[in-house]
Amino acid sequence: MIELNQLEFSWPKDSQPTLSIEHWSVKAGEHVFLQGASGAGKSTLLSLLAGVQSNYRGSVKILGQEWRLLSGPQRDQFRATHIGLIFQQFNLIPYLNAIENVCLPLQFLREKKSLSSTVNSKEAARSLLVSLGVHADLHTKPARLLSVGQQQRVAAVRAMIGKPELILADEPTSALDHANQMQFIEQLMALARKQNTAIVFVSHDERLAMHFSRSVQLSALNKIQALSVHSSA
Repeated sequence: MIELNQLEFSWPKDSQPTLSIEHWSVKAGEHVFLQGASGAGKSTLLSLLAGVQSNYRGSVKILGQEWRLLSGPQRDQFRATHIGLIFQQFNLIPYLNAIENVCLPLQFLREKKSLSSTVNSKEAARSLLVSLGVHADLHTKPARLLSVGQQQRVAAVRAMIGKPELILADEPTSALDHANQMQFIEQLMALARKQNTAIVFVSHDERLAMHFSRSVQLSALNKIQALSVHSSA
């Protein structure tokens, strides 16, 4: 699913790399919790996994595909087809309702014909939203009027609607209280297991790690941070 080898990434004008990862992999269907402090490079790593950043050294492969070998449009299409993204700030279109927000990514899919019709896609969106606890105002209420918890569930369903092989989630529960965090994660994991979707879930909150099959500390994975900790000890 994911395979990194000799990965090194530097932001322009930085004196040293932000990330230096010798090897890391995630299996198909695996649910991985990636924990790290603010500024540790979690979002940078997710941007590399999503193919948003391609000016890296080493290898970043998703489903056997090396990101750097694809053109910009090819990366966009590969991402739309195989990866679902859940953002910290949700990134919903505020004037669209829940169903419309969820169905939006389907416009960019070419390969998954089963969800191509308007009727089928709206019914699939409605079913997924209900499964995650969003029952009311699916067709009428603009996203900006939904509660924070409902908005987060809409964002998760939008990421899952195309049945991607991989979900990348960047601090998606930071705006929720603890009880809603637990409920959201349990619902997301159940849906991912049903669709056999792998998850890389990034957060600084180590309390969430118990819900995942594997927990990884970015400070242990990233040689830059490991060297920094060692030298200051």
